[in-house]
Amino acid sequence: MNCQVSGTARVVADPEIRTTPNGKLLSEVRLAISNSTRRQDGSYKDSPAIWATATLWGQMAENAAEVLRRGDEVIFAGQLEKEEFDKKDGTKGEKLVIKFAEIAPSIRRGAVVTREQANPPAAPRSDNRTAQRPPAARPQASAPPVDDPWAAPAPASFVGAGADEPPF
Repeated sequence: MNCQVSGTARVVADPEIRTTPNGKLLSEVRLAISNSTRRQDGSYKDSPAIWATATLWGQMAENAAEVLRRGDEVIFAGQLEKEEFDKKDGTKGEKLVIKFAEIAPSIRRGAVVTREQANPPAAPRSDNRTAQRPPAARPQASAPPVDDPWAAPAPASFVGAGADEPPF
């Protein structure tokens, strides 16, 4: 049985990328899906977490390994399936897997990663693959933006230049 799901979740472990025996990139992102409800006194109550694994392939797998980190809040969508597997002790286990997944950092609680940090120029390599990049440094959510256009004075070519206020 499977169904389409979407929502927000927390990444519970840094995603790791690996290559399958036939050469495809694969990354599994472990997620904790939980719902918070607000009580009448203003406090929040979390529902018990549902644990799932988002399976990503190809360029998405590589992107997830570079951008997502443990503790990040993400938005996800995909096809939910239950998979059975053999445990080390020989018993059968089950896990929830989100296949054909789309996953992205949530910006609800502040900026996670800038476009430049997520896509730095790749160093050339001898083979045709792009170089593995170290994880991107994350800006602090409380820090003011470096390129704040409202903090800089108006350019001289601006209509009404020399005035304290923009002309609009």
